[in-house]
Amino acid sequence: MTLDPLYSDIDVDIVSDSSGRLKLLRDLEAVAQSIDTILMTSVGTRKFVPEFGSSLQDLLFEQLTDGIAILISEEVRRAILRWDPRVAEVAVKVTIMPDESTVVIMAVCQVRNVGTFNYVRRAVREAA
Repeated sequence: MTLDPLYSDIDVDIVSDSSGRLKLLRDLEAVAQSIDTILMTSVGTRKFVPEFGSSLQDLLFEQLTDGIAILISEEVRRAILRWDPRVAEVAVKVTIMPDESTVVIMAVCQVRNVGTFNYVRRAVREAA
């Protein structure tokens, strides 16, 4: 017996499924896509909801220190819990790789009534 998904979102890549309908992401995939959208949207860029998003992009351009890693971790957790009500709890670990100008964000997300998944985002800072 297959259970209907609790959560679904349209794939942001706007692709169709085998029947020609817009592809839907379901449950954990849908939440992972939502988290990407939240973290990659800078606060102030959504015209009708300017407070939506996170300050992650701003933090990535600070000097990559242990202190910034803590701020990034706090911002990721805050933004996810604020903007995706499907996420009940999230634990975030940030690893800074200064030689590569890279920040790796790892979050363990507990999704209400669905389960847990690991979200990983690698952000590489471009040279100026």
